[in-house]
Formats: sequence, C-alpha cells, structure tokens
Amino acid sequence: MKKGIQFMVKAGAAAAACVFLLAGCQFFSTPDKEFSKAGMSITLTSDFAETEVVTQTATYQSKDSVVMALKEEFTLFEELGISSDMTLGEYAELIFQTNAITSTVEEKEGLTCFRYQKEINGKEMTYFAVVEKGSDAYWLFQFSCESKNYEKREKSFIEWAKTIKI
Repeated sequence: MKKGIQFMVKAGAAAAACVFLLAGCQFFSTPDKEFSKAGMSITLTSDFAETEVVTQTATYQSKDSVVMALKEEFTLFEELGISSDMTLGEYAELIFQTNAITSTVEEKEGLTCFRYQKEINGKEMTYFAVVEKGSDAYWLFQFSCESKNYEKREKSFIEWAKTIKI
C-alpha cells in the first residue's frame, strides 16, 4: 500500500511537471467548465483540457497549472489491513508517510488540505493538495504550478477545490 501510494504521488508529480514544463504562462478568469470522471466532478476554467496520466484517475492541464485527481478505493486499504474509516487528516498523514512529504494538515475554507514543494526537472513546483472522502474511496486532488507563481494561483486553487463533488 505504502509503495502504491508513494508511486502514485511521485509519478503524478513527475507527470504534472512534464506537462507543465511543455506549456507557457497564462492568467485565469472565473471557473466555467465542469469536468467529471470516476464519480467526481470539478469546475475549472475553459483553459483546462483533460489529459491522460496512467498513474492518476483524472488529470487536467492549462498553460500554467495542472490538476490531478487520484481515487483510492476503500478495498485497497482494507486489503492491506488499514482501516477505511480514517479521518481526512489521517489519510493525509498516510500520504505524508508513504511519500516522504514534510507538511502539515490544514483546514482552509472548509477544505482539508496541505502544501508541499518538489523540484522537478530543475524547476521548483508547489502543490496544493486536498483530500476528500466519498462513499467508496478517498480522493487526493493536487493543484500544481511553478513555485514562483504559487501566490498568484493559490486563490484559484482554493476556489476550484471548493467545487469538487464526490
């Protein structure tokens, strides 16, 4: 389990960085396009397009941001002897442990979230991650951009995260 979660987050981070590095910069307007997949929906701007990343349930990219969604079904945890009755904070802590992430769980505008940074291909990336719990799975949503642009993006990341429906 730990290796599975660790692989998924690392592979997702690398994939997001690759997608991001191929694109330029652009500023966003208000969210206006709903994307749905595997029992979740999120509203982003029409600047986003869905892309395929094998390690993620859904991935959406714009010219300067990437949004990744990972669905981890309760049966996966139960097979490994981990209770699927975790709180969102406990799920986030499990993500920290299995991915060597140094962060703290926060409650921000009704979201259970955390932030972390990683250097990918020589660029410092910042991730705003939100965890959610559905009726059959936990979800990890990661919003990322280059760290130098994070302050300008954080408000949009939070607004988009607040549109998540499971």
